[in-house]
Amino acid sequence: MNLPACPFAACWGGTLRQVIYKTEDDRVAAVTGVGGFFPREELDASPGATNAGVDTLLRGNFYVVVKYRLNETVRLGSATYYQPATGDFQDFLALEQASLQVKLTDRLELSFSLEITHDSHPPQFVDQSDVICRTGIEYQF
Repeated sequence: MNLPACPFAACWGGTLRQVIYKTEDDRVAAVTGVGGFFPREELDASPGATNAGVDTLLRGNFYVVVKYRLNETVRLGSATYYQPATGDFQDFLALEQASLQVKLTDRLELSFSLEITHDSHPPQFVDQSDVICRTGIEYQF
């Protein structure tokens, strides 16, 4: 599969966020946000593609972030985004980012993450949905 080249991508926008739930001990927190952004992507022509050029449109941004500290060692997180085009709500981006962090020592942490993305109107020759799993180790100096 040949993916369209995107030599330039930029974005500007803003968001208002509100803590909707938080425990006194900071074990659980939930935040929601509403905003908008203006992305600009330049797509190079791919053989057989008809969608080369500059893609610009205004998108809304609605999200919920939940963080849960199971104990001093294990943390869970989830961020869910819905980003519709303001002129056409059938054109939207959706994203879920889930994570698990496990503290192994004072300086060493193991992390697992899952990212699921969906673009209802992707560029030609690009899948609508994508799933990425990551595992990592983080060391703090």
